[in-house]
Amino acid sequence: MDMLLLRIAGWVSLAFGAFHAAFWWIFDWSTTLGPLNDTDLGILLALNVACAYLLFACAAGTLLRTRDLVATPLGRGVSWAIAGFWMVRAVAEFIVFATPSPVLAVVCAGVGMLYVAPLLRTRPDRGTA
Repeated sequence: MDMLLLRIAGWVSLAFGAFHAAFWWIFDWSTTLGPLNDTDLGILLALNVACAYLLFACAAGTLLRTRDLVATPLGRGVSWAIAGFWMVRAVAEFIVFATPSPVLAVVCAGVGMLYVAPLLRTRPDRGTA
């Protein structure tokens, strides 16, 4: 069950990564971001590209090394960090958006919980190091 939860989280992370990668076209940013000055536009675009990359990396790590996310101390730390990313995104929905989407906040928190649940149910393999 734990591996299934993480695989679902990985696929959702992949979908969100693709969504972020397509923001330029989905939200017609070439037009709608026109009023921004060059610095603010650059910051927004750079952060969105970095966020898309992070989501793709989280998805890849989750889908390719699922068992390691609960079985090793490093994997557990990475899993907690990914969960934290999703929880911060859920809270940010209510802080940064003029009209927050409770549905999106719940989805983001839910993905975070998909990463947390296996950690609460299993113990790490301490190894011999």
